[in-house]
Amino acid sequence: MTTVFVHGNPETPAVWDPLAARLAEAGYADQIRLSPPGFGAPVPHGFGGTVIDYRDWLVAELERIGRPVDLVGHDWGGGHTVNVAMTRPDLLRGWCSDAIGVFDLDYVWHDLAQTWQRAGEGEASVAQRLALAPDERAASLASRGMDPAIAARVAAGFDAVMGISILRLYRSAAQPVMARLTARLLAIPNVGLAPGRSRRWDRPELPQQAQQVEFDPVFRHLAAHHAVEFDG
Repeated sequence: MTTVFVHGNPETPAVWDPLAARLAEAGYADQIRLSPPGFGAPVPHGFGGTVIDYRDWLVAELERIGRPVDLVGHDWGGGHTVNVAMTRPDLLRGWCSDAIGVFDLDYVWHDLAQTWQRAGEGEASVAQRLALAPDERAASLASRGMDPAIAARVAAGFDAVMGISILRLYRSAAQPVMARLTARLLAIPNVGLAPGRSRRWDRPELPQQAQQVEFDPVFRHLAAHHAVEFDG
């Protein structure tokens, strides 16, 4: 069983260190960490940085692995995870996301996301963050619950490329984009289910759609040991 981790914004793969270590101790050592382009990994030539581009990137990475995996996503990594789960469930044995709320038909982006989505204001916000010393960025992450040592490594990874990637991603996801994406996916019978499974829709809301996950020990361990507050 392979567990694949995908982090979000404004992060690097270091964010998974504590959880990965605990899972390894519990016997789940077959792990892969995937860094989205611009978030700890180079941005390929021609990569647009949209919601769909990141979904397709993750699909391609999972196809290379060549077998169904347990996919764990945090923040925007969680958004990419849901997108894959709803479009290519054949690539997954199980999945876990802490960002499923962004797919709710009535979701309203938080204030900082809306700032990033506005031309001029978004660039100013990113420039302000880039102007901070790494230890200041690390202190901000630690104040929201991240392990201080991990926060220092994550903060060091924030650069101009990540700033541009943030703006492109959030602007591509400005409402009504996410609501339309959800509506299209909800129109597909049994979307997000493995072959041979089905369900009847009672309400057109994604949180109900995303249940029926097989909660094997790796996800029970994750739920028990990885509780920390993030701002998305």
